Amino acid sequence: MSYRPHFGLERYPFEPLADCDELFSLRAGQEAASRLSHWVELRGIGVVTGPPGSGKTTACRQFAAGLHPGRCKVCYVSLTTGTAFDAYRLLCWELGLEPLHTRSGCYRLLRNELAHRVNSRRQLPVLLLDEAQNLRNDVLEELRLLTDPGLEAVRGACLLLVGLPALERRLALAIHRSFDQRVVMRHRFGGLQRDEAAPYLAHRLQLAGCRRELFEPPAVEAVFQASQGALRPAGRIAHYALLAAALDKSATVSAEHVERAVPEARARSPLARRAA
Repeated sequence: MSYRPHFGLERYPFEPLADCDELFSLRAGQEAASRLSHWVELRGIGVVTGPPGSGKTTACRQFAAGLHPGRCKVCYVSLTTGTAFDAYRLLCWELGLEPLHTRSGCYRLLRNELAHRVNSRRQLPVLLLDEAQNLRNDVLEELRLLTDPGLEAVRGACLLLVGLPALERRLALAIHRSFDQRVVMRHRFGGLQRDEAAPYLAHRLQLAGCRRELFEPPAVEAVFQASQGALRPAGRIAHYALLAAALDKSATVSAEHVERAVPEARARSPLARRAA
């Protein structure tokens, strides 16, 4: 059953947004943008961590999208479970290069391209690696060497690792001491605050064509509590709460509807499916 006709919605309000201009302005996102701006000025390695669904990746990509395309070249890589050779090939493609057939060849190709952009084109390479908690130990070391500011060829390149809190625990290990010492910016993304929950839900509903408050105050609090402030779980819970309200032919969403929605939202989450 679709709840859109019941509430007069033009689209499902909690689907992923493709347009950065439609994103809700979180205080956590504003703080992250400030930290990331400082990171770009320092030109080194940055680390952003946060729980699943907190919005850290969206905030980092939104920041990167706002960088001047002539002054910065952003390379975004989300496949971080492979070898150093795999990482080099992906970065080559992001930079518009045809990867070579060996790891050392790709390394030299990347290093030369980074040097060309920094020294000749006066363009800052910004390398973003998502799901970085999955990076292998040897890949982290290779990335450290690739962006070593002591190498004149790649001076000025920025590397940002985005991942779950496990990433910070990994970097604290003795094997990664050299990498950890190179980190110039660390930020833990906090997600949605309690007083932002109602404006967030209203914002997403407004984008879907709704001009009235659908979630009763206790329902808003229930969504916040159940999601612990993480945006993706909050949206999933709100989606099924709207469905529960529509099935009851209710004009608004109550806390009871949210309570009924939580088990289904959690059962249908990617993490729950993976655990099964």
